[in-house]
Amino acid sequence: MLRKLALITLSLTLFATTARAQFYLTGDDPARARWNHVETENFKIIYPQGLDSLARVYGRELEMWRTPVGQSIHYLPGEYTRGKMPVVLHPFNSNSNGSVAWAPHRVDLYTQPDAYPFMPLSWDRMLAIHESRHVAQMQFGLTGALRPFGWFFGEMINGGASGLYGHFSWMEGDAVIAETALTNSGRGRTADFLNYFRISFDQGEMRNFSRWSHESQTRYIPDKYALGYLMLSGFRYWYDDKDFMGNSFEHYARMPLDITNFYETRRVAGKMLRHAFAEVADSMAVHWKSELDERAPFMPMEQVTGTKRGFTQYSGLTEMGGDIYAIRKSMYRSPQLVRIDASGKERALRQFSAVSGGLRSDGERLWWSETVDGPRWDMENRSSLRYIRSRRHPVSLTRKGRFFNPSPNADGTKVISAEYADMGGTMVSIVDVDTRERHCIRMPDSLQVTEAAWLGEDRIFAIAISDSGSGLYELGDAAGKSGWRTVLAPQPIIMADLSSRDGELMFTSDRTGEHELYSLDPDSGTV
Repeated sequence: MLRKLALITLSLTLFATTARAQFYLTGDDPARARWNHVETENFKIIYPQGLDSLARVYGRELEMWRTPVGQSIHYLPGEYTRGKMPVVLHPFNSNSNGSVAWAPHRVDLYTQPDAYPFMPLSWDRMLAIHESRHVAQMQFGLTGALRPFGWFFGEMINGGASGLYGHFSWMEGDAVIAETALTNSGRGRTADFLNYFRISFDQGEMRNFSRWSHESQTRYIPDKYALGYLMLSGFRYWYDDKDFMGNSFEHYARMPLDITNFYETRRVAGKMLRHAFAEVADSMAVHWKSELDERAPFMPMEQVTGTKRGFTQYSGLTEMGGDIYAIRKSMYRSPQLVRIDASGKERALRQFSAVSGGLRSDGERLWWSETVDGPRWDMENRSSLRYIRSRRHPVSLTRKGRFFNPSPNADGTKVISAEYADMGGTMVSIVDVDTRERHCIRMPDSLQVTEAAWLGEDRIFAIAISDSGSGLYELGDAAGKSGWRTVLAPQPIIMADLSSRDGELMFTSDRTGEHELYSLDPDSGTV
């Protein structure tokens, strides 16, 4: 019996086959999707049927940015992977994002553009640069002294090496630096990205790196993207080291036993990480303070709500019936729709989705857009136009498709919004509130509409994003009559919160480095 068992074991060892399995899952796309692929020189683009044009766009962008993305990190995307790097396009998910995974190695791109834009850059270009940088970062686990581990542990070792040696904030901050340095936009150029640090430093809250990077039940921290960008861009500027991440990864590939994460900090700054970060933070606090002094004096303010025990954030504020409505979220509660009366008293009206648009009012209804998860597939969801009247339950005006940032007309009979299609392309949709009939104005392929607004009874204006930045356009009227013209040419700045008042358009922009409110006479062009 033992002889037979030994013989079977020896046979299985000699004739072993390679096992292939998914170690890291992103979720399920709809089963109705049928998949095609197209290959470029270095990438294999996998996509659902019907997205041939979009697949070619991503293939072109990935190839165009491959060398610039890899230069300062000393590794090209996909340089040490076997075969061409697979890139999977997911068009059915409303949550705009992207990810890089190993086991098996691939790039997952959620192709719907961000409808609540955090930067004025085309979504395909931003994804191509940011996610390609992550692919380049993870190449070091396939080289040097780490390479033999892959013979025994497969592709899992590369993901493990990235987690062990690459601090999450370092990896994301470095990718943000890439998207900022290689374009005229990027999160590093926007006013909001480092805003929480600016306010904290101005209030004297100078935490150490550990407290900024680790979650706390008592102290709010911004996302790791902002922390990593603050630290690494500070090293690049104050210590004049643009190859910090590349030198770090090359060092760990040669000496994998050095897992302190402090080596390159000592080499560049001559001090430990916590001291180097403190020096960067102090320098930025002085810089930001000088900017504030130049902008003074400021408009007077009045605090409407009481001071909360923990961090609380309000967004999407609008006024209706003498009350202020806002989306409130904190460290202790999921997002909620709240009403704030003249005395500052708050009342929670309903729970809110984690992904939602700003609030708009027509005097009787309160409008917003909200992402709703699908009942079956992880990678398929929708975004609905919703409204609430008085204290009644919310009503969904749309039950299919993806609609964002609604804006009602003066009498509340029609609502206009941005609409995104699964197969690519954006449009402005005009929906009749009573009949729910819909009329669309399609945008050119080079423009991504983010929001639209009425001026008067039927003139329609929209903010749209291209590779040149955000621009303002007149599209026509509610009857479909074309009136297409450029009102404000695109610039690499954020434009948002489009509305109308007293015959003028109102919007916010960060063109000066701060978010400020602007008014525009669209006929004279006076801003």
